[in-house]
Amino acid sequence: MKRLCWFICFVFISFFLAAQEIDKVRGMYLDAAKDRQYATEFLQYFRQNPPQSSLLIGYHALSLAMCADITTGKFNQYRMFNQGKHKLDSIILIDADNAEIRYLRFAIQDNAPEFLGYDNREEDLAVILRNIDQLGRIENKELKRVMKSVFLKSDMISEEQKKLFKSKL
Repeated sequence: MKRLCWFICFVFISFFLAAQEIDKVRGMYLDAAKDRQYATEFLQYFRQNPPQSSLLIGYHALSLAMCADITTGKFNQYRMFNQGKHKLDSIILIDADNAEIRYLRFAIQDNAPEFLGYDNREEDLAVILRNIDQLGRIENKELKRVMKSVFLKSDMISEEQKKLFKSKL
């Protein structure tokens, strides 16, 4: 019985700490999205705290892509972007129905230069729409506002889909 109590406590504490880390990382993303000077801090966080979940790996990939924007040298920018791209694509193969990870890739691709040839937005949009309730359950209102903004500004989103995003996020 004691072991069962300890196990339940351990599981509860683990979930609590994981939720806190996700909230922290989401906040770092929002800071980096507003001001690119925070992008390096965002990436540095993952160098000090290797991600342990698919969602955190997705945010790590996003941090690499965001830092590519501020890295000096075209080759270094391209290399860093590709690191983020490959990391994100790999985690999507593992956690294909995670709407938040799909949002991260959609946001990167919607802002990436066309010559990079990185575009899975139709596929991501289909998964996001099928699992939109996952995004609706996110408690961070600022993150939901940013997500909604990304979707509403995208030329990939129909008027009907925009209405859905407005109502769900």
